[in-house]
Amino acid sequence: MQKTVHSNVELPALKNYVNNEKANRKISGYLSKHFENPDKVILGKVDDNVLAEYVAGDVKNKMLFDKKGNLIYTITYSGEKLLLQNYREMVDNLYADYKFSQVARVNEAARKIWVLKLETPKRFLTVRI
Repeated sequence: MQKTVHSNVELPALKNYVNNEKANRKISGYLSKHFENPDKVILGKVDDNVLAEYVAGDVKNKMLFDKKGNLIYTITYSGEKLLLQNYREMVDNLYADYKFSQVARVNEAARKIWVLKLETPKRFLTVRI
């Protein structure tokens, strides 16, 4: 995958990935609206789609846009602080011996899916909510 780091909010290098000016504006607008420093976004091309990655502290975000600039999905990776409290309590009750190693929140097609990586010194477990 080809990646480029952009230095301004307009993200003119989007033209390297999407030829449609309206799509460029939609993607740039989304990134500017959702991220404090959109100039730190890393872009890449996946088939005909644009993959944007943004890291702030220990939180990593990935967004996939189609060639028309429509958001296909977002994935946010972090530690257990990302997980909603009621889900954290449920997981703690069901998997008391495990510790969180990673939490991912996937938003796709109006669905929110949580993917949890849990571990003990001898075992690894993936849980999906």
